Amino acid sequence: MSRENERLAIELNKGLAKLGDALINFLFSSAKTKATNTPTGGRVPNKVLSKALKYANICLDMFSYGELKDKADLVEAIIAYAWLNRILTLQELEEILVAYLRRLQFNSLELEKELLAKGFASVLKTIIERLSVLHGQT
Repeated sequence: MSRENERLAIELNKGLAKLGDALINFLFSSAKTKATNTPTGGRVPNKVLSKALKYANICLDMFSYGELKDKADLVEAIIAYAWLNRILTLQELEEILVAYLRRLQFNSLELEKELLAKGFASVLKTIIERLSVLHGQT
């Protein structure tokens, strides 16, 4: 069997992307609340998630995502998959984002978006690292 045939193929789909959208917005709201000590709610723009995927610079070979054309949907589906399969807990996901959002020194939407992109890039890297270890890929 060739190495390519042995490759893990995790199926990502629109259902996972929808769940991921809800998870990501909850995580952002919760992490920002903890980072600023002020209750808040919000949504993560798709551009931020697309930028996170770019920053993460990860290999997506282990995923099958034919029906997901949008980069933000792909990020949402990966995060939902990781949470559903206990690759990362909500607490771990939140802690990663809090660490980035604590760097907010003043109320700047642009800085917040940049920190979120870097935080979600870190989340994606962590997911890929854990999946690679679990499935014996490096």
